[in-house]
Amino acid sequence: MIEVNDAKLSHYTRLIQRERQAAETASSEAIRELHLKIAELYERELATIRSLS
Repeated sequence: MIEVNDAKLSHYTRLIQRERQAAETASSEAIRELHLKIAELYERELATIRSLS
C-alpha cells in the first residue's frame, strides 16, 4: 500500500532546502528566523505525508 507521491515529497524537500539556504544568507536575524520557521512548517508537512504512506 505504498502510494507515496514522489513529486510532492520532492517538492517539499526542495522548498525546505530553499528556505534553509535563504536563512543562511538572510540580511537580518528576524528574516533568518522567518525562513527557518517556514522550513519547519514544510518539514512537518513532509513528515505528515510520509506517515500516511
